[in-house]
Amino acid sequence: MFNVIGLYGDTCSGKSTLGYSLSEIFEECHYLSYGDLKRNLFESGDQVATEIAKYVGKGRPIPVELSAKILQGHMKSGINILSGFPISETEINALASLNARLVGVVQINISYDVQSTRFFNRAECPVCRLTGKKGDSCTEHNMPMAVRSDASSTELRARNDLYNQRIARFLRTTQILQLPHIVCNGDGEADILLKETSQWIKTEFTNILREGE
Repeated sequence: MFNVIGLYGDTCSGKSTLGYSLSEIFEECHYLSYGDLKRNLFESGDQVATEIAKYVGKGRPIPVELSAKILQGHMKSGINILSGFPISETEINALASLNARLVGVVQINISYDVQSTRFFNRAECPVCRLTGKKGDSCTEHNMPMAVRSDASSTELRARNDLYNQRIARFLRTTQILQLPHIVCNGDGEADILLKETSQWIKTEFTNILREGE
């Protein structure tokens, strides 16, 4: 059975930075971004992506069982730090089809002012899509990073609405609140967030970490 810690936070709250940092600190932790895996599937033309596109193109909701297939083959032993999934009780149950279970939740809160500054300061390499900030350069392709195409007030508002109307409500459900749960402040430095979360993992999931030794 694969163990999953759900990593939740609004746009630009620091989920990816925290997830990758935790995977560097703990050999038994592996960071997975559901959104990144989905984008990679669409770029590769995978059959699962083709099936999903049929629903998206018709404006219909994607079946949960199909969404879960995006994660198929990516789970590892130890602790999978997963962002973007599950975001509903039905999706929690769908983890069982992957032989996985949700064992804990990390929630990162962020103020709008900090979020807005970070959002409009994002950039990426035009070639490999390595993410960074305005003024950064891609070390691999030796070129300046470009402002992301989705950096608009409309996009930020849509993301906030999704988080507040669906994900934030989900995080208040009994099924989530009964799990080991930590709420962090995403406005500060990344190393403070990392220290707080890594200590929580050591305290709450000692047995799972030992299993990876």
